[in-house]
Parts: sequence; C-alpha cells; structure tokens
Amino acid sequence: MTSYTIRVLQPIALFTAACAASFVVAHATPAQASRAIVHATACMIETDYMGDYKISASGIANASGSSGVDPGARARRVFCPLPDETYNSINQTVPESRTDVLYVSGVDSNNSVPNHTNYEQDGRAIAQTCVRSYGGAPALCSYWVELTSGTYTGAFDTNIAAWTGANDPVPFVKAYPDYYPVLVVNLPKSGIYGWSSLSGFSTF
Repeated sequence: MTSYTIRVLQPIALFTAACAASFVVAHATPAQASRAIVHATACMIETDYMGDYKISASGIANASGSSGVDPGARARRVFCPLPDETYNSINQTVPESRTDVLYVSGVDSNNSVPNHTNYEQDGRAIAQTCVRSYGGAPALCSYWVELTSGTYTGAFDTNIAAWTGANDPVPFVKAYPDYYPVLVVNLPKSGIYGWSSLSGFSTF
C-alpha cells in the first residue's frame, strides 16, 4: 500500500450542537470577514459503490460495513466545492484568498485505530484540500489532516486551518488563488456506533 501523510494536532475541537442546516453567505463589511456555511448535501460523492452513502437532511454518511462482517467495507470520500472570494488590495497585482478559517463538522462513529498506509481502513475522519486550474491540468492536493484523532468517537467540529504548513489544507488553497478549490473528507467505515457522517463546513 502507498503511504500517505496525515498531519496531527492536539487537541481537536469538539462540538455538541446540531449540524449546520443551510447555505448562507454574508457579505463582508470593513469590520468582519465574509462567511460561508455549507451543508454536506451540497457536496458530491464517489460514483463507485454509491450504495455505501446515505444522504439526508442530517448530512452525508458512510454506511459501508453496516450490514455486519464485510471484507470490502472501507472509508469513503466526500467532495465539497469551497466558496472562496479573492480580492486585490491597493497596488496588489495578484489576487489573495479570503479563506483563513475552515471548520469541518460531522460525527466519527468508528473507534478503529489509525491506519497510516491505507486510508480506506483508517478509523479517523480526515480531510485535505485539492485545487484544479482552469487549464485542465490534474488536481493538486494538500496533506491529509485529522478531523478526529486516535480512536475517538463522537461529534467533531475541527478547524483545519490550525495546521499552518505550506502543504496543509488552508495554506495550500491560499497558494493557488486562481484555482478551483475543493474540500475532500474521508469518512471511516461503519463502526461500533454506526455510520460516520459529514454535517457540513464553514469558512471565514
């Protein structure tokens, strides 16, 4: 199996409130940044084994492995377009991304241990960003980062902008202000507490 990079940060942010239920964009004022709240149903799913996904007003869940012993059970990915305004300040010739904060919310129901060599069997919820140029070149992607750590189960609301390396999700998007950005969330297979799910995300 090909190894992949997972960035780890402690502690992760948790939440107990209900998931975001609507898509709202508030225009920026001089005193505050623009904000976007996006429900998971605005996202896309992988097109193979589509029966693994359960989509509802609560979000998108990975039901793979929920039927019991299933050697083919695996994590599944969800792809969410990132709304991102760019602006040019005075005397600035290159657009700059406004994305500084990116919270990803959902539920991790799998208490399996992390798997650093095979994301399909990883027990954590993880995320990355990818960008695609308008010229049709293949997408470029950031490192994966943790939404949940270790064998944690329960709700999460993790700001992945907390990772600040050049190849981490938010700095990576900001490095390509003219490209089309997407958030990719890897949901673990069904676990001891049922389906893992993505509720939505918000950017500031």
